[in-house]
Amino acid sequence: MNDESPETRFRRFVPALRFRILNDIYDPVVRLTVRDAAHKSALLRQAALAPGDRVLDAGCGTGTLAIELSRSQPQCDVTAMDADPDMLRIAARKAVLAHAPVRFVCGFLQDPVFRAESFNCVLSSLVFHHLDRASKLRALSELYLVLEPGGRIHIVDWGRPAGAVLQFSFFLVRVLDGFRVTRDNARGELPSLLIEAGFMSVEHRRRMNNFFGTLDFLSAAKNPEC
Repeated sequence: MNDESPETRFRRFVPALRFRILNDIYDPVVRLTVRDAAHKSALLRQAALAPGDRVLDAGCGTGTLAIELSRSQPQCDVTAMDADPDMLRIAARKAVLAHAPVRFVCGFLQDPVFRAESFNCVLSSLVFHHLDRASKLRALSELYLVLEPGGRIHIVDWGRPAGAVLQFSFFLVRVLDGFRVTRDNARGELPSLLIEAGFMSVEHRRRMNNFFGTLDFLSAAKNPEC
């Protein structure tokens, strides 16, 4: 396990596009490069949320997923969490303009922030490839704790590239984000990490190719008897 303190993590934190000055152009960049709207919409369809669900968007970035969820299911209680306060400021502005009542929280997924069993669904879009293996496992373990028994997690993130061309494209992502943190994704090992964190009924739901590689859509559940 990674025993770094939250203070140390904040000092070592690397923004999503590596340089903080690029945060303001994050939305148009991901919209053009990774089919952002398509994979977020697909993740929401997969989750099949219903009125009254208590949902955590884990690693929300600029809030696009949480805001879309709040607008499509206004009776859901939506909380969005990210470690980058600049991203959260952008997200909060977007939520106000969209009239989306999303609650934003600053913090790392690896750290205890919420009470146990606070949510019945967790969503995560393109977050885990930013974490090394120990941090991935710790984050998944924390998310397991904040889910109620039988609650589900839905993840979309980079997986093993589907073919040589996409393998080369994903190499560019690994150069940007780091080979150490993306190693598990390149090997398609997120499902095994979900199992190691205690999740059951782990399913590989679909794959989606884009210019930079292959996205895996995963789902899993917390033991209903916990």
